[in-house]
Amino acid sequence: MKTPKTKAQPVVTRDPNITQYEDFLKAVGFKRSDGSIFGLLALSAEPLSSEEIGNRLELSQGAVSQGLKNLAHWGAIESRYSSVKRAQLHGAVGDSLAIVATIFQKREKGAIEAFRRANEMARDRFLKDGAKPDSDRIQRLTSYVTTCEFAQVVMEFAIVLSRLGASQSQYSKVIRTLPKVLGTVVSGSKLISGFGHQLMAQVKERTAWR
Repeated sequence: MKTPKTKAQPVVTRDPNITQYEDFLKAVGFKRSDGSIFGLLALSAEPLSSEEIGNRLELSQGAVSQGLKNLAHWGAIESRYSSVKRAQLHGAVGDSLAIVATIFQKREKGAIEAFRRANEMARDRFLKDGAKPDSDRIQRLTSYVTTCEFAQVVMEFAIVLSRLGASQSQYSKVIRTLPKVLGTVVSGSKLISGFGHQLMAQVKERTAWR
């Protein structure tokens, strides 16, 4: 009795660039498998089903499902149903700034705000108890508060820029203009209060968004 021949499975070559996505996303707090999935989708010429993702990355469907859920939570992927493939297809979003803005809003923004308030409260309590404003402890806490405020300005800038829906060419224009804007604001205002508002106003004016 002859043994029936089985159809040879195609050999899937794993793109070595995916490793860069794995390393980067892991460095910013994601699972390595999340980086694998996002890297595959970012480098893919077309959206992929969860089965295709699992086969190409040699991941279980459970791992793929959890990874897609994590990436969707952070706004990194888009999914739609394909009547042709009769499956849900997944692709990386085209606007990378939107991903950053979503992460800022859902993760960093709240943590930094809580840390800023905690240090403000501690500083104010020590001052009320008689600590000198120029003491090392008060200066240290003030530095923490100021750094948090700066981080909040940077995050808010990215969030607002994302909400404005600027095109990739406008992003590039902002990147080229921003160093000059920062130099002007720093030298002209010496980082006075309202820095964030000035920064936004000047960048919007110089890039002439429509």
